[in-house]
Amino acid sequence: MMQMMTYFPYYEDSEVQVLGMPYADDEVHMYIVLPRKQFGLVEIEQKLTGKQLLAYIENGETLCLFQIQVPKFKTEKGADLVASLKKLGMTDAFTDNANFNGISDEALKISGVIHKAFIEVLI
Repeated sequence: MMQMMTYFPYYEDSEVQVLGMPYADDEVHMYIVLPRKQFGLVEIEQKLTGKQLLAYIENGETLCLFQIQVPKFKTEKGADLVASLKKLGMTDAFTDNANFNGISDEALKISGVIHKAFIEVLI
C-alpha cells in the first residue's frame, strides 16, 4: 500500500472526485476518478469520454493537500479502435478503396485496430 501526504491536482463536482497522482518527474500523472455515488463506477465509466476526462484534468489545476493510500494493483484493458478511427474520418483505410501502394503492390486494407494497455502500480 502506497501512502503519501502532499499537494495533488484535484477536481470535484456532483458526480465525481478526480485526483492526479504525479510520477517522479511531475510531467506525467495518473488520474483517479472516484464516483460520489456508492457503486457508481460502472455508470461513470460508461459515460466518461475523452473530452470529459480532459475537462476534469483542466479544471483540476487547483492543488489540494491530501493524505492518500493507494493499494498495489494491476489492470489490463483492451479496446477496438475501428469505430473511433472512423468517427475521426479515417474511413477509406478499412474499405477495398484503401490506398497503401507505398507499402505494397497488393490490394491492402485494415481489418482491425486493437489498443491494449497494462498498468501496474507497485509503490
